[in-house]
Amino acid sequence: MQGWARSAWCVVGLMGGCPLARADEPVPAVGEEPGTVPSSVALPDHLGPARIAFGAHHSLTFGGAVQLQLGATFPIDGAVQGKAALRRVRVDLRASLQDGLAGFRLQLNLLPGAFELLDAVLTSEPHPRARVAFGFQKVPFTRYRQVSFTALPLVDWALTTRMFGAERQLGLVVQDAWQQGATYGVGVFAGTNSRASHAVGLAETYGVDLANPSDLRGPGYDLSVHPEVVARLGYASADVDARAPVDRIGGAPRWAVLVSGAVDARPTPQVDLAGRIAPELVLKVEHVSVSAVWYGGWFVDVDGAWRFGVHGALGEVTWRAHRFVEITARYAGVYRLSSLARDVADRGGSASEVGSDHEAGIGWSVPTLGDHFDWTTDVMWVGQRGAVPTDAVRVRSLIQVAL
Repeated sequence: MQGWARSAWCVVGLMGGCPLARADEPVPAVGEEPGTVPSSVALPDHLGPARIAFGAHHSLTFGGAVQLQLGATFPIDGAVQGKAALRRVRVDLRASLQDGLAGFRLQLNLLPGAFELLDAVLTSEPHPRARVAFGFQKVPFTRYRQVSFTALPLVDWALTTRMFGAERQLGLVVQDAWQQGATYGVGVFAGTNSRASHAVGLAETYGVDLANPSDLRGPGYDLSVHPEVVARLGYASADVDARAPVDRIGGAPRWAVLVSGAVDARPTPQVDLAGRIAPELVLKVEHVSVSAVWYGGWFVDVDGAWRFGVHGALGEVTWRAHRFVEITARYAGVYRLSSLARDVADRGGSASEVGSDHEAGIGWSVPTLGDHFDWTTDVMWVGQRGAVPTDAVRVRSLIQVAL
């Protein structure tokens, strides 16, 4: 390779470690089969994050992501609604002291009009099977929500997360590093959702308006505590990354089974689910990944009793057809039961408007540099069943640059 070309390629791959190779040393990209790239170079499979080392045991890591989304919704009856906007602008700062024995993470959302504190966590990893974190963070409810948004195979999270989470809260978590074999995560939290994005579906059902505590321009976080215990337990076979939604390695069948649960000691009526449960299955074989989750939720009725009132389902199948083509099909649904509808009516609402939400469709992704430079498009049917059923076709496309 000519000197100027080598230098230019090094600039392109700088954040990924300047992936150069001599002609007599072909280096395929991580997770790829040999022979998929020219023998003289290995294409970078990521950008960043940028890491600054302080001696042999301390480091500071800078990451982030920018997403631009374009979309349109075509109702069966109604006017077309189109939108083009920045979807996310995230900055992520992490520090590690003494090889992870102590550290912190700070993640901000710098989207115009939404300056938010997402994660502010003190961390410690005294052992690979005991990662400790205290602060504002995701609760360990479902493997699906532990995936980074940058790795989603479709444009955004399934609608089930809006009802069931996992959301962010203030709390203490102990979990492992997603080992093979038995895996776990358990935490005790304040019980108050710190961001009005996920696990807000019950409040929406009752018509309760929620503030967004994570917005730094707003009134701030409600420090009232009603402890909530959240746990995730599972078992994973050898050579399976249970968190990765795409099977980019391929090979023989691999699997993981997990179950998550949450119990709130004093849930806020009409806002918090008193209890949640979610069993999950992950199956991967030959670049095909299958993920299935069932959700169940209990609420506190007008008399103060627990009632089973809502359940949901999520299924995704992703096929890595080519290094630069990943195809995903999804179905997701949330079903509100008659017990919840009766309680809405007892509190002065309209029971006839309490129904179900659905989405189903297909999408494709072009991961040019893995998840770090990605173009994703999906086409979905979205519907609601209640007093007035609605149906629409939603088309979205998202371009992502992540470090």
